[in-house]
Amino acid sequence: MELMENAPYLDQLLDFLKGKEEWLPRSLTGRAVLVGSIAGVTVYLITKKRYNLPPGPRGLPLLGNLLEFRNASIYEKLTEWRAKYGPVVKFNIGHITIVGLNRIDVVMEAMVKRQADFAGRIQLYSTLLLSDGGRNIVLGDYSPTWKLHRKLATKALRHYMTGTTSTRE
Repeated sequence: MELMENAPYLDQLLDFLKGKEEWLPRSLTGRAVLVGSIAGVTVYLITKKRYNLPPGPRGLPLLGNLLEFRNASIYEKLTEWRAKYGPVVKFNIGHITIVGLNRIDVVMEAMVKRQADFAGRIQLYSTLLLSDGGRNIVLGDYSPTWKLHRKLATKALRHYMTGTTSTRE
């Protein structure tokens, strides 16, 4: 009970709800579902992981910034957001958080100087299904196995492109 007394804005919330009683469900089950939903969302918002991500536009729940790409390409939107948020922008497509890089020096730092930090791939159900559980060079996540596969593929491509054959007699 002490927790309820110390909750900020509790009186204002109760006054607001008293004026909106016609909106509340009349059945006990409906009210229990409403209270449970509000409690679940509150617990999720309090306990979700917080990352130190760059600034970016705030998206809608479930959709993220998907609707902002209806009339413009991703390139145009990133250019627009670069003026507002800087060369590194965070945005959401659905529930997936994406970090966009907008300047060549930022891209070079990410891809050359800090390549191990940015080498991972997003692990969605569809990509895992297409890559046989992540065992693919293109869709696989960064790991020692992935590095070995990449090294072997690079050597094979280089060998094929030079046109040399090694036949043992």
